[in-house]
Amino acid sequence: MKLSNRLEVILSFIKPCEVLFDVGADHGLLSIEAARRNLAKEVYAIENAKGPYDRLVQNIAKSGLKERVRAIYGSGLEIDDDRKKSVVIAGLGTDKIVDIVKKAYYLDSLDYLIVDSHTNLKTLREEVTKFNFYILDECVLQEAKIYYEIILFAKGNKRYDELDMSYGPINLKKRSDIFLKKLQERVDEIDHILVKIGDEDNKKSNALIEEKERILNIL
Repeated sequence: MKLSNRLEVILSFIKPCEVLFDVGADHGLLSIEAARRNLAKEVYAIENAKGPYDRLVQNIAKSGLKERVRAIYGSGLEIDDDRKKSVVIAGLGTDKIVDIVKKAYYLDSLDYLIVDSHTNLKTLREEVTKFNFYILDECVLQEAKIYYEIILFAKGNKRYDELDMSYGPINLKKRSDIFLKKLQERVDEIDHILVKIGDEDNKKSNALIEEKERILNIL
């Protein structure tokens, strides 16, 4: 099965586990491939939109993995399974991801959490780490001109500063080409905004200049 680079990165972040929850499973490509690669003995493919859910059920039936991949229509929060597990939440915004994590009763049995978002990443890191998770790995990638950040959280505590939360502690260490490209594009965007607003909004200008200086210090 040919998967996107984004799904391949997510799969590479999954540690072999008893059970995997794929929240926002869409058509089930990740869920099915995780089972096929024996990354989990059992997979819950969770989708709350009717159209994608129907396609998910069809794809599981075609895969020959019905005994190991279970399609769940809904949020998945109601599933009663206290086995040690990993959870993937992909394709959702930060607010929705944080809301799911806050409501997830199974956090005590959760070893790893893999999230995929392209919005409000600082908030995402800040909120998830409040639930006794630390950042084990990160990857920045680009698809269809959109930057995505895949973050692997593991159980445990670490201290992070504001720079870590804003840009990712692992990203700052890895300094991948795509991560630096994303930062450079943000610098270019800030320069464009500063020219556009001129002297009209000093408060906004100062905030943008400070952000630009932080990024240039990273670059």
